[in-house]
Amino acid sequence: MKKSETLLLAVFMTAISLSYAFFNQPLLILVLLYNYALLFYMYKIGVFAGNHGVAKNSLSILIAVMLLLLPLAVYKSIYAVYFIFSSMAGIVLAYAVSSRPYLASTALRLTLVTIQLLILVYIAVFFKEDSFPLENILGGAASSNVVTSFVVLIQSAYIAALFVDEKKAAWKTTLCTLLICLVGYGRGSIIAAIALVLIVFSLMLVMRTKKNWGFFFFARVAAVFIAILSLVYFSSDIFYLAQEKTKLGSGFVDESRLRMIFDYVHKIDGLSLIVGAGYEGTSIVNEFDGNPHNSLIRAHHLYGVFYLAVLMFISLIAIFAAGGIGRSVLLAALLGVVVFRAFSEPIIFPTPLDFYYFIIIFLFMRKASAQSSCVRKLGVHQVC
Repeated sequence: MKKSETLLLAVFMTAISLSYAFFNQPLLILVLLYNYALLFYMYKIGVFAGNHGVAKNSLSILIAVMLLLLPLAVYKSIYAVYFIFSSMAGIVLAYAVSSRPYLASTALRLTLVTIQLLILVYIAVFFKEDSFPLENILGGAASSNVVTSFVVLIQSAYIAALFVDEKKAAWKTTLCTLLICLVGYGRGSIIAAIALVLIVFSLMLVMRTKKNWGFFFFARVAAVFIAILSLVYFSSDIFYLAQEKTKLGSGFVDESRLRMIFDYVHKIDGLSLIVGAGYEGTSIVNEFDGNPHNSLIRAHHLYGVFYLAVLMFISLIAIFAAGGIGRSVLLAALLGVVVFRAFSEPIIFPTPLDFYYFIIIFLFMRKASAQSSCVRKLGVHQVC
């Protein structure tokens, strides 16, 4: 793998994340063109050559469904043209990059660390004890929830890539993500970040590598044990901070988002269940300027139930075909965290950030397919 390829991919990931966060339309178009240029480069170097089993079939089904339903989405919103073609480009790029796990993990690490450093520097400069600095980091273009949601999304993809590539747990960046989410104070991102920390530390305990069986294994067990004791000891302080300094203090349910879900669900009848319901007459339009704050509502609104069904089908296929119970559980957990966070922010389905969701899926799919192919060729059960 060339360093230039890592840099090219990291530039794309960083650019698509920042441009979508600020929702700068000229920059979004430029990044989309850059995405297609990357796809052409991947095609020229032969990444798409050969049969890649269930991953290629899943990609073909999803793209076919999105193209077939394109007129329906465009009828709902002319902006759907951009979202659909940027989503498809991101998904195909995720499929291409997943053939090279080391490229995926190094580019994701570079992207994640760059974004985390930018946020931490901003926090260090503007943080005050009684202020929430991330609320203004995008200059009013979006709330802090968007910032922390993107970090959670990229972190989830990096955890998947590092595990598939090196069987390692990305604990350092995950703890940094938790810190950023705590400063961002949004309840959904905090819960998602805590879930990622639990996933990573669980990985550290159960992964079976040579290093695990000596000093490193017991050191990791001791570290987790100390962390648990620390959480118990400081539980009252942690509870106070959660109550006073984050939205968790007002409960786990956001009433405004719950109202939007309630309004949208009550607009669904037999036909709109299939083709998607409109926002007219709901709080989504009346109070939130057409932003449903929910990726699944937005997906159903544009594409209807068949699109959601295909997404669910591909996700389940990936989980069951991940190559073992442990990997299936890990993949299900990571996808669960992403979908949970997307349930209160319209960050995926369909957006250019679908790249991150599907690179998780395709990394696991193609790793399992590669190992299965290797086993068939060798006639023995060993890791290839």
